[in-house]
Parts: sequence; C-alpha cells; structure tokens
Amino acid sequence: MYALYWLYCGIALILLELITPGFVLMFFGIAAVIVALLSWILPDSFMVGWGAQWWLFGLFSIASILFLRKYVKATFTGESNKSDSPSDDVTGKTVVVASEITSLLPGKVELNGVLWKAQLADPSDNPIPAGTPVEIVKRDNITLLVKIKQREG
Repeated sequence: MYALYWLYCGIALILLELITPGFVLMFFGIAAVIVALLSWILPDSFMVGWGAQWWLFGLFSIASILFLRKYVKATFTGESNKSDSPSDDVTGKTVVVASEITSLLPGKVELNGVLWKAQLADPSDNPIPAGTPVEIVKRDNITLLVKIKQREG
C-alpha cells in the first residue's frame, strides 16, 4: 500500500511542476516514483518502515537534482546565442545609429527596420552621435558591438 502513496505523490509533484517555474518539484516527483517502485518490488525487505522510505526519498531527491537538473534545464530553456563567428548574419553589416552610443551608456542602432541595443566595440572610442553609419563588429545575444565605419577610398 505504501507504493501507491509514493506513486500518487510522485505523479502529483511531476504534474505540479507543469504549473510552477523552477524545475525542482519534478525531481522530487522522480524520487517519489523511484521509492514507489522499490517498495513495490521489495515489499518484505528493508522497505517495510516509513523511515527507510523517507531516507531513500531524500537520497533520490538529492541525487536526481545533482545529476539531472543540468540536462533537463538545458533541454527546456535552450542555450544562449552568442556569436563569435565572422560568418554571423549581422557581423560586418553597416547600420545607422538611432540614439547616441557612449562608453558608459549603450545606444540604439537600426537594423532591418528594428532597433537593437548597441555598445561600443572598443570602450575607449569616442561617443558616436545619432545618424552616424557604423559597422557591426560582433553580436552578443541581443546587443550589437559596433565601431565607426571606415570610409573607403
């Protein structure tokens, strides 16, 4: 009968994870399901008392958090999109500054009709006023690192 209690508790915790953020309850649910399986498979051994089951629940909870959280979190949240590649789709493009960019405060540039947050690629550069054409040096998530476009010729 203990196995059913642990199974119900485990399923409830896993379902409760669907409506709460944080990826924690799921691991307690997994631990409860493991204890349910052990108490069902080994009913007459060391699993007789509640004390042993609670100890196993605690151990499996800690183990599942330590060993599974990193993989589950990466699967559901994805990875950030940082680009150091010169073949990035925006690196090297020329854009126009929409609001002044200084070494202390980021500004905005317009790229394909959308305003992007922009910072100086070299913090020692002079501020870049609005209306100045700049070149995108690198993209760091949703921030573009820019420098003043050198005139050719």
